[in-house]
Amino acid sequence: QHHHVRHVPRAVCLTVWGSPVRSLFAAWPGRVRTGASSSMASMVVLGQARGARAALGPCTRARSWFFSRGDKRHGGESKSLLQYASSPRQQEEQPSWRRLAEKIKDDDLAADSVYLARLRKNHDPRDHIEKLEEEVLEEIAGALGRTAAKTDYAFFVMDRAERLLDAASHPREQNRLAREFNQARLNAEKARRELMIHRQAVGFTIGNQKSVEKKWALPPPRRIVVDDAEEEERG
Repeated sequence: QHHHVRHVPRAVCLTVWGSPVRSLFAAWPGRVRTGASSSMASMVVLGQARGARAALGPCTRARSWFFSRGDKRHGGESKSLLQYASSPRQQEEQPSWRRLAEKIKDDDLAADSVYLARLRKNHDPRDHIEKLEEEVLEEIAGALGRTAAKTDYAFFVMDRAERLLDAASHPREQNRLAREFNQARLNAEKARRELMIHRQAVGFTIGNQKSVEKKWALPPPRRIVVDDAEEEERG
């Protein structure tokens, strides 16, 4: 049954259980919708809230309900609470690792991929997005750590070549070790530059270059002195 009293510009939802309940709303202006069963009746009243605060929570228990945001005659829209709850909200800009995690979770085009099946052994697409986000962050941190370890090894090789050069006494030996040191220095410089780029990519934007150059300091290149005898051998 529908009892039309009058239209209202704003509306709230109230659910009342029990029967009979019609007398409770005799003085309440609004529209009554009744859904009855053998033991109870569920009534939803859409009425003008005058000093009363109707809770929206009980509306989820009703068999027939909706939430009106205004009279359609005045340009308003009527939508269900489920539609209202599931409507997309304004999203803030997400970091790159969260977007990657969502892509792994929601990519339906690759559902039958053999490679995705391998990934699912370690990354269940049904897992919560926060778990995927944490795993992606750990992978980013691990990759950055490997780049730093590569830089440390390159500087260790350079430092070893420099120590050998300082310990040499023969001019020809010094020239050979100086070439090895200069080459090791170039490799260390390249590794340090790649570390700077990697750190910049993951978000270390303030003082990145200064910090890396201070921790991985490069010594100057060594001068190579070639005597006449060595020139004859090389010629």
